[in-house]
Amino acid sequence: MNASDEQRLLAFAEALEKYGIYRTALKVLALSPHLYGQRANSLRRRLSRNALAGRLPPGIYLLAVSQSLSSGCVVPLRADRGDCKASAESCGGPGSRTAQAFHLASELARRAVCPAVGLPGLYIVVPESLPFAGESVGLAATLAFVERWSGTRAPIPVLATGALDAAGNILAVEGLSDKIDAALTELADSPGLVLIPGAQASEAANANRLSDRLRPVRTLEEAVRAIWSEYPLAVDRSLISLEATLQEAQTLQDPARALHLLLTHPQEDLAPADLARLLFAIGTQYRHLGQSHKAAELRDKARKLLVGSEGAVGRQAVETLEMEAFATEMDLFALEGLETELRARLRQPFLSDHNKVRCQGMLAQLLSTVGLHDEAVRLRQSNLAIQTANEAMKHEIPRTLACLAYESARGGMADLFEKTVSDLFDKTDPGDALQSRYNLCAVARGLVLLGRHMDLLDWVRGRVRLWEQEQNPNLVRLVSGKTSKIEATHPEVSLVRALVRALRRSGELDRALALASSLQIGIPAKDDLVYWLAALIQVEGALALNDSGQKREAQAVLASAVDKLKISHALATQFYSFLLAEVENSTLGDESVKKIEIGLDRVYY
Repeated sequence: MNASDEQRLLAFAEALEKYGIYRTALKVLALSPHLYGQRANSLRRRLSRNALAGRLPPGIYLLAVSQSLSSGCVVPLRADRGDCKASAESCGGPGSRTAQAFHLASELARRAVCPAVGLPGLYIVVPESLPFAGESVGLAATLAFVERWSGTRAPIPVLATGALDAAGNILAVEGLSDKIDAALTELADSPGLVLIPGAQASEAANANRLSDRLRPVRTLEEAVRAIWSEYPLAVDRSLISLEATLQEAQTLQDPARALHLLLTHPQEDLAPADLARLLFAIGTQYRHLGQSHKAAELRDKARKLLVGSEGAVGRQAVETLEMEAFATEMDLFALEGLETELRARLRQPFLSDHNKVRCQGMLAQLLSTVGLHDEAVRLRQSNLAIQTANEAMKHEIPRTLACLAYESARGGMADLFEKTVSDLFDKTDPGDALQSRYNLCAVARGLVLLGRHMDLLDWVRGRVRLWEQEQNPNLVRLVSGKTSKIEATHPEVSLVRALVRALRRSGELDRALALASSLQIGIPAKDDLVYWLAALIQVEGALALNDSGQKREAQAVLASAVDKLKISHALATQFYSFLLAEVENSTLGDESVKKIEIGLDRVYY
């Protein structure tokens, strides 16, 4: 061994020491017994001392066979931001088997984290003095990528070897016995996990190399679960761009999931304009969940952050955020001032047809809420014309049709309702579960408003076929009288309210009561519009109790509903003061019941 080789081994041992791999480093020094001098002697003493007391730090390690050492060795693997091609520069160069293994590891690791969109590129950090080559780096490199993308450090040292195929299967490797020797020597008595290809479990057993820390694994998923007990792992949100987070949230149909996603995005390093965009997005999900006061608080914070930063966001984005602010105002029932603002805004040009449609849609909802149905319908028809003429907006047409169907029914426009519902079912993608929920709600409420409660129930039960639509299993379950629990979500709270009315009007009082009592709303929630809407179902249930001759029980339910309405959303209660007064002071006589029904029908949501 010449002087150059000895210096390389010394650098190798020093690199291993840096990562706490003391026992392997001592083995490296032992390969050159003539390596002396202050630097080598000092290193030898440190390694001897640390090897006695030190433990291998948690993390991902590659088990390799070094040709220069003629034995197995433990190599630390860490992933950091950058191009994964850089990983191969010191290990064979681009195009080598090692480079291909790194590339495949990066692709497979994306399957082991969720979501895999918007992930930054990573590369494997390999100290120059620790070169290695070959496909057996695959498993360890993939685990290092997973560890970095998830932000979840391996809880113990994980020493791995195994090649991978494109399906994530772990393939056999050469030099397994040497690698196991290196792993168990380095771990000594400390905790750790040694992952080897499952196909070579018998080889390890025959060589008497089995240990309680040795784990044969056949797939990447099995290896990930062996370390972190789950698969896939959640992505470290600090690695994801704000744009990717916002786009992902828009694809989620469940507002609770979207809200959780947005709340986990780090806010500390965001520029004011970007923080404003994030706060608006969070507020939107709070609004969808009925928590309009929280949405308003976030809207106000976002508006302040945008002052002076409009240029960084862009004019069209500012326009979109303006529409979201209007929507929040709508849920606060500040309709008088909002009508003026919306009309003024519609007299100005729009940068986005989508925002114009949204602005006209909000005005239509406001007008329908206050009983101006003809103008509301004209606005919805104007929106349909815009969406039909714009290829990029045609997917929005079912949303407008659902609103038009419901608002035409609110205005008593039976023929328009019939045609619009037919178009609605024709235009809705069968796979769009979210839109289908809103379709059912709009159609059921519209039929009840038009006095067609028997048509609704016959359609639900398959006795008649309306608009060429088959029975809906969800509606069948709701009217069966056997529903034990319904979660208070929108639009389901409004759908259930319509079905209770239909059952009551048809004389099916037991089923009406069963459905009304199946909604789980629990303790009154302050400033929660969905909870407020759920409390209205109690009012419908009280009317069913009254129809069954249980007037005293009905009055007790009404009193309970009044308390919930007052607590859950003061602004909605104030806006619908007519309804609250009728419920609070009801005698439950025929005239009083009729006024309550009229008050319930005026509630837009």
